[in-house]
Amino acid sequence: QEPPKFPEPPDGIFGRTFSSVQDLLNQFNGRFGGMAYVDRPLIDRTGLTKRYVMHLETERMRVDPSGERQNFPDMASDLQSQLGLRLVAGHAPAHVFTVEHVEEPSPN
Repeated sequence: QEPPKFPEPPDGIFGRTFSSVQDLLNQFNGRFGGMAYVDRPLIDRTGLTKRYVMHLETERMRVDPSGERQNFPDMASDLQSQLGLRLVAGHAPAHVFTVEHVEEPSPN
């Protein structure tokens, strides 16, 4: 079944419909590129594994009074008010790759 169609959001607003919590996390963790991402990894601790229709709209960018640019300034509050998902800062182990050695490539 096709998800419902939502109207295009106005300029300056990011709008997207997600079909699962994993889909939402992939977007905001920058897994597949795109402009919407957050400044630290999101980890799913919801336990929600089914498919849903989750439509989120949030402001893309705002310039604060000091002139500093804020990307997605209301993301956390919009996730909670629109989808009932709350972002909580925490600590978790992270698997990372570290580059330990670099060499110029040899000519072919």
